[in-house]
Amino acid sequence: MQFRTEAAAVESVRAHMQALLASVESMPPGVERDRAIVEDAVQFTYDWPGVSTLANRIADSEPDGDPQLVEIGLILYAALGIDLKNVDVERVVRVTSAFSGLGIAALQAVRADMKREWRAHIVQAAMNALGHGARRVR
Repeated sequence: MQFRTEAAAVESVRAHMQALLASVESMPPGVERDRAIVEDAVQFTYDWPGVSTLANRIADSEPDGDPQLVEIGLILYAALGIDLKNVDVERVVRVTSAFSGLGIAALQAVRADMKREWRAHIVQAAMNALGHGARRVR
């Protein structure tokens, strides 16, 4: 599927994030919920690299920037169990690092045609950034 406009692509990302949030809401925050979100993010980037490139602009968006990109970021925070009324700065930094790195690495895997070979490494690097331990991938 190709999108005619950037707005359509952003709406696709927003809808995907809403569905992802709904799929993890019943899970308690923690390693398994984080892993489900990380794995989904890798697959989404593999399936839709162009849309994912657009979504990576979320990190560039100011709090008062593009409202649609801010909303997508807030949905991700909710999916990851981040309470914006009681912000854990370390968690926000870890999430930003994990998902920025994941996005760039997954896009590179697509470009290098190494999706299968890189997948487990990308997932584990993101999980490490989230603070879930360093498990060696072979």
